[in-house]
Amino acid sequence: HDEVVFIAEDSGNPSVKMYKFFELMAKNDVCYNEFENFYYEYIKDVNDFENKNNIKVLELKKDTYNQYASSLNELLHKLNQKYNNNLYYKFFFWDSYQLYVQKSGVTKFRNAINPNNIFGTLIAYKLFYVGCSRAKKTLKIIVKRSKLDGFYNEFKDKIQKLGFDVLEQID
Repeated sequence: HDEVVFIAEDSGNPSVKMYKFFELMAKNDVCYNEFENFYYEYIKDVNDFENKNNIKVLELKKDTYNQYASSLNELLHKLNQKYNNNLYYKFFFWDSYQLYVQKSGVTKFRNAINPNNIFGTLIAYKLFYVGCSRAKKTLKIIVKRSKLDGFYNEFKDKIQKLGFDVLEQID
């Protein structure tokens, strides 16, 4: 198509975390293959633990969490050791892991391990790439400025480095 308009939106079903992708892209040099490899390796590590212990970590309740707390702590520690130099791990899990270490609990555990944000962000990357690659002459990307709070300047700089002109409209 000569002109493509890409309207950025998040979605819950299917999980599309477009603004999480924009934040990841703005703050890091993202490589799709590395990102995808991290996701599948991370999922494999979590699935291996689940299969070995016959539990689903995202379905844990307080009582089952307490029953497996030692093993769950060990799992988070091993994941942190394995991925502590990985930019995707740091982006998605470092803050949640630190909160869990300060005060453990089932909710903080799920936040520190939940792969759904990675998946939704990976899907957003794919959609963004496909949407952008369809434009022959003109590509317009429409974003909500309010959803870029906290990383707007980084986002703007990254988009400009990629060759985009940034036009701002105040509502």
